[in-house]
Amino acid sequence: MRIEGKSEGLAPTRTMSYKVDWLAFTVSVDKDNYKKTIKKILDSWGYDLDLFEEIPGRYFYNSGLTIDYYFNIFFNNPSKKISKSSSSTVNFQLTGNGCTDMGYHLEDVLDSKDDEANWIYLFKWLQKMGCKITRVDLALDDFKGECNFDVMIKHLKSGYYRSTKKTYSISRGADQKQRSKGLTIYIGKMPRGGSGSKGSYYARFYKKLDEFYEKNQLPPSIARETGVWDRYKISFSKQKARDIVSEIINANSLGKIYLGVLRGLVEFLNPTKNKNGNLYKNKDNWRVCPWWERFLSRCEKVQIGSDAPRDVSLSELLKWVRVSVLPNLRLLEQIGLENGFDIYHVIKQCDVKFAKKQKRLLKDSRSLPPKILDLYLEQFKEGYK
Repeated sequence: MRIEGKSEGLAPTRTMSYKVDWLAFTVSVDKDNYKKTIKKILDSWGYDLDLFEEIPGRYFYNSGLTIDYYFNIFFNNPSKKISKSSSSTVNFQLTGNGCTDMGYHLEDVLDSKDDEANWIYLFKWLQKMGCKITRVDLALDDFKGECNFDVMIKHLKSGYYRSTKKTYSISRGADQKQRSKGLTIYIGKMPRGGSGSKGSYYARFYKKLDEFYEKNQLPPSIARETGVWDRYKISFSKQKARDIVSEIINANSLGKIYLGVLRGLVEFLNPTKNKNGNLYKNKDNWRVCPWWERFLSRCEKVQIGSDAPRDVSLSELLKWVRVSVLPNLRLLEQIGLENGFDIYHVIKQCDVKFAKKQKRLLKDSRSLPPKILDLYLEQFKEGYK
């Protein structure tokens, strides 16, 4: 098959590239047809089932298959004892190396070198198949050193940042001679006892090059050339994983969504003073550091799942106007009568531009059946008794 068109993401450069670094999903199966389901999925992406080795089961599954433990499949074999905690699903798990290998398979199967478009195609395919994504990690590999870890740590410790997460932590590894063997910055964390059905997401910035050298592995040529390989990874679990995949599909962009979520997770700030020379108490008035703004490519914030503000419906908007706006509008009407001005005339003279959400609401209102619109207006006039 061949992908037509192109993704709308931010194009990677030689020293900056996006990566899906972990993917896990489950698919419901009939207990007698689990082999057929596994083979169908593997065949679709150019994998030979015979290349997988048998391994013990995990996560309450009694059986497993793997390719070098980077592509794992767990399932229940009806010929073996099945745990009461098991479900009638098959669990697919691609580690970081597994996702790299999947990328090569996608290139061949889809006849496309556009890695981002290939992964978006795969996400759509998984949704169409009814697969339930349980984890996805998105990463940005930096082979140039666009972000100085020491500067980021200084800003975090000084409180010169804003974040949707309440916590951050810093982990430094060292050998017996106290030489640095790795540095990791966490923004947010996995909740104690797991993330629950809603899932969670957090960021991890770390020195990937140190990790390779510690394992005596040969890093990519670009990393050997520049001497830098920093990875900025965001991990999403359960419902948050499904939400972010939907965002990527809707935007037709992995890069923009990744950077938008990262902006929401953390923005490094420069303390900013007002016109009187006093430091703003509210950090919302502080300026984002130029180096962080450049790194984020001026992407807008992206909030996912229950963290995202829900669009207001027309019925909710009318109720809010009736309860919160109308009393004040009537007050201004009375003040206008006593002081010689017409507040409604003043309002019409105001130049007001619609925000994106308001434009969407206007568009939605045009498709409302007349009977529904009449009902909303009647409720508005009656005051929602």
